[in-house]
Amino acid sequence: MGKKEKLELIAIGFFLVVIAIVLMLQRPKASEEMVIRRPGSGGKKQTLYLSVGDLQEKFSFRVKERERTKEELEQLFQNTREEIEKILNPDGADVIWLTHSLELPEECVATGAFLEWDSSEPGLLSKKGEVNRGSLTEETEVTLMVRITLGEERREEWFSVWLLPFLPESGEHSLYLAGQYLERLEEETRYEDSFTLPKEYEGVSIRETEEKKKWYLLIPVAFFLIPVLVLAGKRQEQEKQKRLWEKELLAAYPQLITKLTLYVGAGLSLRNAWERLAAEYRERRKKTGKNEAVYEEILMLTGELKNGTPEAKAYEALGRRLELRPYQRCMSLLIGQLEKGAGGLREKLEYEVRLAWDKHRLRAEAVGSEAQTKLLFPMMGMLFLVFAIVMLPAFFQMGL
Repeated sequence: MGKKEKLELIAIGFFLVVIAIVLMLQRPKASEEMVIRRPGSGGKKQTLYLSVGDLQEKFSFRVKERERTKEELEQLFQNTREEIEKILNPDGADVIWLTHSLELPEECVATGAFLEWDSSEPGLLSKKGEVNRGSLTEETEVTLMVRITLGEERREEWFSVWLLPFLPESGEHSLYLAGQYLERLEEETRYEDSFTLPKEYEGVSIRETEEKKKWYLLIPVAFFLIPVLVLAGKRQEQEKQKRLWEKELLAAYPQLITKLTLYVGAGLSLRNAWERLAAEYRERRKKTGKNEAVYEEILMLTGELKNGTPEAKAYEALGRRLELRPYQRCMSLLIGQLEKGAGGLREKLEYEVRLAWDKHRLRAEAVGSEAQTKLLFPMMGMLFLVFAIVMLPAFFQMGL
C-alpha cells in the first residue's frame, strides 16, 4: 500500500469517526437530566417541548443571568477599580499628572461593569477625558468620579488627578495659542461671508492640508537600495532558471542514455550515435519549435567532433558544461572506454541505463510525495468545514 492510499484511508477513517460522534450527540437521551446554562449577562429565551400521552405543548420562558454572591461582587468591584487605575495611572506613580487627554471607557471589558464618569472641573477635565490646559497658570487638582454598575449594584469611586500648565514658550503652548487665535478670528468675522487666514501666527505655520513628510530624503537611500534589489532579483531569477535547467537535464538523462545504448548495441560507433541523436533532435525541433537543453549540448558536441576536436576532450568539455553527476559519470565512462580501447561498452551502458531509471523512479516518488503533502492541507480544511456544518446544528439543538 502506497503513501497516498494510507493518507486517504486515514482521512476516511477520521471522517467516519466524526460522523459517529455527531450521531451520538444528536441521539435523544430521555433518561438524562437537561442542563440549562444561564447567560453571562442579560437573559435569554429558552424554549422547551412538554408532552404527556398524546398531548404536546411548546413552552417558552426567560432564563435570567446568575446572581452573584456578596464575595463575588466585592471581588468584581475591586477588579474594576484596578482596571480603572491602569487607565488613569499606567505607570503606577504616587501622583497622577495629566498633560494630555484620556479615553475614558463606558464599560470595563475585563469585568463587564458599566462606567459613568464625572469631573469636579468640567472646564479643565471633561467627563469624556478631554483636557484643557490653556487657562492654567499653576498645577491644579481635579477630582474625577466614576460610577461603577454591576447588575443591580452601584458604587462610586473618586480619583485625584493633577493638571500641569503649559511650559512657557513650549511648542504645545504655541499650538494652543494659535488654536485660540483661530477661534477668536472665526467669532469676530461671524457676520462676514468669509475670512482670511494668515500663513503664520506667532511662529506657528497654518495651512489647509497636513504637512507632508519629507519623503524626498529617502531618494539617496533609494539610489543605493534599488540597484541592490535589482541585482538580488536578477540573481534569484538566475538561480530559478538554473534549478529548472537542472531539473530538465535530470528528467531527460534516462531516455538519452537509453537511446545511446540502443544505437551502440545496434553497431554504431559513439561518434555516429551522437550524430544520430543530433539529427533526430533537429527534426524534432523543426516540428515543435521547442529547444531541449541536453540536446542543444549534443549539437555542440557533434560540432566540436566535426571540427576535429578529439573525442576525449569533447566528452570532457560536455561533462563540465552539464555539471550534473549523472552526465559526468557517463562522460567518464566514455573517456575511460576510449583510453582502454577494450570491449564491454554495451554492458557498461546497460548498467548505467538501469541505474538512471532507478534514480528517475526515486525522484518521481519524491515529487509525488511532495504533491500529496501539499494537497493534504486543503483536504483537512474541507474536512473541518464538513465537521463544522454537521456539528453546528447539533450544538444549537442542545442549547449550547
